[in-house]
Amino acid sequence: IEDTEINIISDNLQNMQMTDENGFYEEIDLPRGQMYNVVPERDFNDQNGLSSYALFVGQRFILGMDPIEIVSPYQIIAGDANCSNSFTTIDLFILQQLIIGATDGLEFCPSWTFVQERNQMPDDFDAYNVFPYDNADQVMVMNNEVSNFVGVKVGDILGHANPHNFEGGDLEKSSGTLEVYMNDVDVKQGEEFNIIFSSINFDDIVSYQMGLQFDDEKMAFSEAIPSEHPELAGAAIGDAESENGSLRISWFSLDGEGLDVDNREAMFTLSFVALQDIDNIIDYINLGNKTLLTEAHNSNLERLDISLNVGEVLTTSANEVSISNFELKQNAPNPFNDQTQISFVLPRSMKAELKITNALGQTVKVISQVFDEGENTVNLTQKELGTGVLHYSIEAGDINMTKTMISLK
Repeated sequence: IEDTEINIISDNLQNMQMTDENGFYEEIDLPRGQMYNVVPERDFNDQNGLSSYALFVGQRFILGMDPIEIVSPYQIIAGDANCSNSFTTIDLFILQQLIIGATDGLEFCPSWTFVQERNQMPDDFDAYNVFPYDNADQVMVMNNEVSNFVGVKVGDILGHANPHNFEGGDLEKSSGTLEVYMNDVDVKQGEEFNIIFSSINFDDIVSYQMGLQFDDEKMAFSEAIPSEHPELAGAAIGDAESENGSLRISWFSLDGEGLDVDNREAMFTLSFVALQDIDNIIDYINLGNKTLLTEAHNSNLERLDISLNVGEVLTTSANEVSISNFELKQNAPNPFNDQTQISFVLPRSMKAELKITNALGQTVKVISQVFDEGENTVNLTQKELGTGVLHYSIEAGDINMTKTMISLK
């Protein structure tokens, strides 16, 4: 770990060396026959390595759910954000406040702590028994002596901090996209308005975080309104930079499990006042923050990008999509004895479920996924559906349409 201060102290001497780019230091002029204290210090860029997903993993550990991401006692030391010699939900709260910019830094700890290499760590570690640890070393210098330390970035529970600069480590490859929608607005100068954020594929999500940039010449932030969904209501929204058109949002599952949310549920709502006339909100608000990575995670440990879209979000009756926006077409050919196609039209890219049942009401096949805006076509075979009278339905949001088809022997 480079640029770490190594303080070498005795009764009548105090020297300081900086580690080089490989983390090495050397002091060649110490008088022999004396005891020296060796104390490493490094304190800058408190946000390095923090993430909402790491808070979720920490929550699972605290709940006794043995997350596979926690493999080292040093990760528990990293979680102790208030230097209380324990890892608790208070530490998660402190770290989340730092993520959203509600605090400027770690109040009770330096950004890095150091563990003397000879310190014995328990194999069966928990949230308490890794503490206390030796964060300094005592060395009697008679000949050449070595004093090594393990550096731990406080808050970096998953080991993502980059010790060489102000940025995080290598970005994990995305496995998909959490699609977030906000309702469009058409307001006049001086009017108050709400932007409701919801998702069409909030499936098995364990955490998300995002930065939002808005045009502070067009709109002024008023307040954040929590979701009415009890498990989404804990989203933390930082408005310390709102006067400069910037917000930060962080959420993680408090029960340690992935969450499925219907697209009618608001993730959160932001209230603004229009400083000028606004008729196309996507021109004035977008994702991005220079210090906060925009990402989500699911329970399969997969990282997801987040996209921000404008559409008729299914959150309130005022925003529900009319049935006229949908179309379920008759399958072709019908009847069929080999294969057939079912086509349907959606008003936008959204999650929908195509279900086929037989005459007894038994489910034969279900296809549930995010489909494209416009016409979608699904190819089906008699081998997978069977024969006889079949019913097929498309369900998206509040809309459910059904038609009948015949599969001939």
